[in-house]
Amino acid sequence: MQNKTNHIKSGFRLWLKVLLFAGLMYSCKMGPNYLRTSQPLPETYSQILPAYTVIVNTPWWELFGDTVLINLINEGLENNKQSKTALERIEEARLAHRIVRADLYPKINYGVGGSSTASTGSSSISNDYKGVVDVAYTFDIWGRVSRLEEAAVEEYLATEEAYRGLQLMLVSDIAGAYITLRDIDNRLLISEKTAETWKANLDIVTARQRAGFVSEVDLNMAKIQLLEAQTAIQSFTRLQRQMENAICLLLGKTPEPITRGLKLQEQLAVPEIPVGLPSYLLDRRPDVLEAERKLHAQTARIGAAEALRYPQFTISADLGMSFVNPVNGFAALGAVKSPESLVVVAQHLAVGGGDEFFMHPAGKIIILHGVAEQVGQIASR
Repeated sequence: MQNKTNHIKSGFRLWLKVLLFAGLMYSCKMGPNYLRTSQPLPETYSQILPAYTVIVNTPWWELFGDTVLINLINEGLENNKQSKTALERIEEARLAHRIVRADLYPKINYGVGGSSTASTGSSSISNDYKGVVDVAYTFDIWGRVSRLEEAAVEEYLATEEAYRGLQLMLVSDIAGAYITLRDIDNRLLISEKTAETWKANLDIVTARQRAGFVSEVDLNMAKIQLLEAQTAIQSFTRLQRQMENAICLLLGKTPEPITRGLKLQEQLAVPEIPVGLPSYLLDRRPDVLEAERKLHAQTARIGAAEALRYPQFTISADLGMSFVNPVNGFAALGAVKSPESLVVVAQHLAVGGGDEFFMHPAGKIIILHGVAEQVGQIASR
């Protein structure tokens, strides 16, 4: 009983030492830690101001109340090519983080191979099989891998902030282009009405000129005014098509006519930025957060670079075996019925080309384990 207690205590001390050693190894990190620069900002305002948290968290494009505009923005967020590219970059950064994190675990490499040799002097064929397993682990004593993982995480978060920034820019571009399109529609309508007015004026001036009340100069002036109005119609029609094509490009589809919603006069004017918005809203800007994430990542890479100045400790274990006609060997082991028949097994392996299997250390280990297992089964019968 006393020996068992001492054995438990010694095992506990051993594991405690291993844990302490591992903790000391992974507590060492080279390089500076990232610290955000604090700004001496007041905690409260000098006057009482309303909170605008609800407005800030509301999708601002829904304030226009135009269902067509809202549908265009949702379609752009779903189908825009640059948005999809940004999503792929997020996935790329996530996979890069997984690759870096894999260095924290042991590496296992394995390989198998085989060859067959035929002799011209006899009809026998010699088969050679090989298997290799390599296990290696590098202790991250100086925190190099930890720093690289930290940098990879921050790069991943930076790509997410870049995606958010792209979404905000996309929403802004679609909304601005749509409002501009509605403005061009109004200008085109005004130009068409102006052309109709100048056409009626030209008819009147033509009749008066034929009656001798006005000169030909007045008639030419009326024609010029009508041509200018018709030219404006062509210009605004071209701008209308160009703006529709620009919106389709933002939506990620081929050019096609854009459905119209509310008139420009019915659109809600963009509200001014209310007074009293807290300065911490700047922390929600994706471009600011993206820059901060990248700075954090570069700071972590400083520690990874400094860790390269110190030695690295790696432990590895290799296991390999090479044998000829292994099927004969395992079939013979399965035929063992008594300890005396092990001699027959050895002879069978020698005749079947198992001499190389016996000579190789890995082959000896396999044979010994097989013999011990068979002897144990025979003794239990």
